[in-house]
Amino acid sequence: MTQAIGACPQTPRRTEDVYEEVRFQNQPALFTSLRLKVGGIPKGLYRYEIRHEDGSPCQIARGILADHYGTLLTSDPIQLPADGYLTISPEDLTFSSGVRVTPEDFLHRHPSTGRDVMELFIAKPEEAPLFFSWDDGRDAAYGCIGHMRGDFEGNILHHTWWPHYWDARYNNAAFKADLTRVVDWLRVGFAPLKNLENMGAFCARYAHAAIPGQDRTYGFRIETKRYRYMLRCTPVEKVYHVYLYCYGKEAVAH
Repeated sequence: MTQAIGACPQTPRRTEDVYEEVRFQNQPALFTSLRLKVGGIPKGLYRYEIRHEDGSPCQIARGILADHYGTLLTSDPIQLPADGYLTISPEDLTFSSGVRVTPEDFLHRHPSTGRDVMELFIAKPEEAPLFFSWDDGRDAAYGCIGHMRGDFEGNILHHTWWPHYWDARYNNAAFKADLTRVVDWLRVGFAPLKNLENMGAFCARYAHAAIPGQDRTYGFRIETKRYRYMLRCTPVEKVYHVYLYCYGKEAVAH
């Protein structure tokens, strides 16, 4: 093929730079059968891995160790269950006859809608102070709105609310709606607030979430767009099983 005079040679795209456009549960997405490193994901995209069973996709998570089927990239995050593993059916993933696009083209046609999802993480050791109350000014510095304390009686979680420094300003309708959806989410499926038995099993699975210096107590961080929740779980009889500390991201500079 003759190249036009003055034209710059085109650099061939790497295989990992072009993806097949698909739909996941009616949400546009990019698919590749390759594993992609987290640090190599184009800005503005969310990365998920897919597990297969007998060749058919059956589960999505942020990371899949065995039976890897492929990687999914989306411009809006996918709402996963609290344990991070979403069961799917083959019909949830629709391929588009091999149409291949670049991440830039995809983001141009499918920009983020700003979807606000909930994500649960193992708390870092340095975050341990966020699981407790302080009267030395740290509550204000951390942006603590308040905390919920609760215990289980059967499948019923009895709880009380304790306001903190930021309560008067940030304990508003938007926060209350966000807190309600987070607690509801933490009670569905394999989640720590479903009941005491489930909490024990959840903490046993994530034993590395143990809070340093605390006996049989585990710490998790839940992130939403505007709020951070620090969930302290103690699946032991005759104690308070749940402490959920609530922080407003707008209340602090970091």
